[in-house]
Amino acid sequence: MSLIYIACGYAALLHIALSCRDLKMAQRALQEFETIGMQLNQSLYLDVSSDLFTIDRARYWLACGELDRVTRWVEELGLTERHSNPFFCEQEEVACAYVLLARAQPALALQRLEPVLQRATLGQRWEHVLEARLLQALAHQMLQEEVHALQVLSEAVCLAEPEGYIRSFVDKGAAMEALLYQLRKRKRKDGPTPYLDTVLAAFQQERRANVQEREPTKAQLLPEPLSERELEILQLLARGTSNLEIAQELVIAVNTIKRHVNHIFSKLGVHNRTQATLQARELGLLSEED
Repeated sequence: MSLIYIACGYAALLHIALSCRDLKMAQRALQEFETIGMQLNQSLYLDVSSDLFTIDRARYWLACGELDRVTRWVEELGLTERHSNPFFCEQEEVACAYVLLARAQPALALQRLEPVLQRATLGQRWEHVLEARLLQALAHQMLQEEVHALQVLSEAVCLAEPEGYIRSFVDKGAAMEALLYQLRKRKRKDGPTPYLDTVLAAFQQERRANVQEREPTKAQLLPEPLSERELEILQLLARGTSNLEIAQELVIAVNTIKRHVNHIFSKLGVHNRTQATLQARELGLLSEED
């Protein structure tokens, strides 16, 4: 039984490693699990693997760029006898949806996710419901169905907020961040959005942490570093957001935004937004998606 606990530990390590984008650590976690698996009987090994590693195994292969490998794995799932346990089946369907989105097949992903939602909701497996809703939102976004994307994302937020989920959103990357910004803009018409503010702040915090980890970074050569607020505004500038929209987004005065923008230009040694964006990318202050 202790082997099962060790396997659970490596499952948690894999999940953390993927969130940290540490693929070497993720690989080690998977390898250690496979070593443990050789000491378990085949039936127990398959159950533990399905329960703990299905989704994150697919995420790992996708993060490594092994699209063909994970696609073959998905195809093999369709040929093998399915689990009688609905939890395991839902894990596989969610993993398949990740792959279909990576292959730019959002319509097929939506088809796979719909029965997952129905079964998971009926069984009150809310973590699966949340994961399926977030992937649905990304699929609708890829199909340029903004209304549907924001409606589904709003449902996911309502489900996630009482439990304080953060990583479920952040791990979905820049596309999810962009959707959350749109959703917050809409919801702020009805009042404050503290939970969305917290989730979006986590995206910003992770981006800054990624910049700080680069050694050496050209940004360190700036005579005066940008403040956290200036970095936040810089991200919005790079998306083409106007001063007024930034002010509304951050709930501060337009004149304050103008002062921040001028300080950003001065620190970067530029004269306009286009130059600021180019210089910021050169310095590693922006992610590739911005």
